[in-house]
Amino acid sequence: MNIFELLFILLFITSILILALAALSAIRGCMAHSIAILKAYGTGLATYFGIVILASLVLPPRIFKFGEQLRFDDWCIIVERIDCKASQSGTTYIANLRLLNQAQRATQRENNLVVYLRDNRGIRYYPIMEPSSIPFSVLLHPMESVYAPRTFKLPPNTAASVLVIDHEGGFQIDWLIIGGGPFRKKSIVRLNEK
Repeated sequence: MNIFELLFILLFITSILILALAALSAIRGCMAHSIAILKAYGTGLATYFGIVILASLVLPPRIFKFGEQLRFDDWCIIVERIDCKASQSGTTYIANLRLLNQAQRATQRENNLVVYLRDNRGIRYYPIMEPSSIPFSVLLHPMESVYAPRTFKLPPNTAASVLVIDHEGGFQIDWLIIGGGPFRKKSIVRLNEK
């Protein structure tokens, strides 16, 4: 947990207390005081979300190395290595991915997570989903780890430069935390770095 996640939790608890105070003021008949509390709260909330949006626009993408954990709370994905095999029909990449639940007592899963390769022109290449592929949303017990490799086929004379890890669809709590936000650049692993 980083400092911005702790700040978000503190602000969430503070929000509950402020809204309860405003409701209590309204119940006691002090509408002017209740409205003043809500106006100050709204200004603070707008400032916070302005900072979240600005940070998501200006911060660079998170760049991970092979073997490094990309964490979503206690759930992690690790890109252990990417194997590449070229042929006349194109290039096959096999991303060796490991999913890990570092929680001591809780089961975990991560929904809406996707990985894809991107070339230097920005074109995306999604993995070939096979019936035996372990989904990223698999439920992991405490301290459990599974391998979830993905195979990508690229056309001839095309080389991938990065593996992108992202969420597509659904609401992400990360959108409410400084350093995340709705416009945050995708997390990547550069293929040319070992």
